[in-house]
Amino acid sequence: MIKALIFVLLTLCYIILKNYFEGRFLKKYEASDEFCLSTLAVARKCSAYDIFHSAAKDWGFSEAKVESDFRRYLKTGDIPHYISTYVRQNIREMDHQYRFLVQPPGSLPRSWSA
Repeated sequence: MIKALIFVLLTLCYIILKNYFEGRFLKKYEASDEFCLSTLAVARKCSAYDIFHSAAKDWGFSEAKVESDFRRYLKTGDIPHYISTYVRQNIREMDHQYRFLVQPPGSLPRSWSA
């Protein structure tokens, strides 16, 4: 009886801690450049590549720079400063309604996996 009670208590603690830490990580992720870029792309019904081109057009960068920066983004996940600035300036509050399409609740981002 005591072993069963301990098992139930440990299971409950595990569930509570798991939900707590996932909630903290998701809040940090939703403030990240990666999340904002994905959300803006979904809201505009285009790709991240198209967002890169729109940002480069606003900043006056060449096609070669866009291609280079996008390739680096795909390889390393690094988002250039001009992209993050563009995304944060152009994302609207109503665009956040798409956040569950970008990252379903209760799961961590793919880039955070071990």
